[in-house]
Amino acid sequence: MMTADSSMRSPTAILRELTELLDANEKRGPRMMASVIQRVKGTRGLIIVDEAQNLTTEAIDLLHTIFDRGRIGLVFMGNEPLKGRIEGMGRQSSHAQIFSRVGMRKNRVNPLVILLN
Repeated sequence: MMTADSSMRSPTAILRELTELLDANEKRGPRMMASVIQRVKGTRGLIIVDEAQNLTTEAIDLLHTIFDRGRIGLVFMGNEPLKGRIEGMGRQSSHAQIFSRVGMRKNRVNPLVILLN
């Protein structure tokens, strides 16, 4: 799980964060993407991105590529503008692959609170 913020707007920043979180082999340079994909491939894992409304379209595209090549799950959690952006991408042919792969949308008006004793 990673929490996106305004410092992680570029695809390179996302890759740096993922290489740290996943303890991937390459932490810098052009092999970061391959290192992340190699690390997740075959794990049947799930990348959860909280505050995903902070991501740029290019960063979303990068995560989509990791989803495709790594064959893992991908969850974007964010506020209402994120939903609008992703749904709006479906109207653009350049982003049809992202929109068409959204398998489930879950809206929560209020947060779900679970108290554990």
